[in-house]
Amino acid sequence: MQVSTITPKYKLLKPVKTDPGKDNLRLYNKPLTIEQLEKYILKPASKDLVAIDIETRGLSPFYPHTYTSGSGKAKVQEEYHPTIVGIGLAWPARGSYKAAYFDPRKQSPETLKHFYKRLGDLALVAHNAMFDGLWLRHEGLRLGVDVRPNWIADTYGYLKQFAAQDFLGQGHGLKNAQVDLLGWDETNDIEQKKWLIEHGYIKGSIPKEIKEKLGL
Repeated sequence: MQVSTITPKYKLLKPVKTDPGKDNLRLYNKPLTIEQLEKYILKPASKDLVAIDIETRGLSPFYPHTYTSGSGKAKVQEEYHPTIVGIGLAWPARGSYKAAYFDPRKQSPETLKHFYKRLGDLALVAHNAMFDGLWLRHEGLRLGVDVRPNWIADTYGYLKQFAAQDFLGQGHGLKNAQVDLLGWDETNDIEQKKWLIEHGYIKGSIPKEIKEKLGL
């Protein structure tokens, strides 16, 4: 019996040429009206599949009392409530794609309520629908909205399933997907860390070798 020494890269989807940061709508720090939310994100995104991803200040919306402050001391739920700090969406547009990323903490309750209600009208592709779905529903309920996202696919689920079915070399993390599926030359690790540092999410002294690698 011969065993292959080649580790194949299984492409679960047809690779597309994408460039991190290209064609993004610069909305992160901007408060949006419902009209702007519809014009620039929801209506264009509703014409096709739309990928959605969120960033949070915790790993679960169910245990806020276990999260810690910067000093490392745990705070009780009444003092500290973790929230979604970023929502990103991307959809096909004229042979390429459009992407938007906004901070829900900058939005009015009315705008957020509208957004959460409209998630049921979009054909959503998640990367870990269980995680994102729990957070979206939790945050929606805080505003009195029964959030019911219309999940069409979950890339994390697909990748993990294939990784567990003897597809040699197939990982199931988001970083693997960036290179193996999207065809990027490298992951967005450096760009992501640089953004986090520049916007104050990573504080304190940064090792010299890390600064040099990030070009800071």
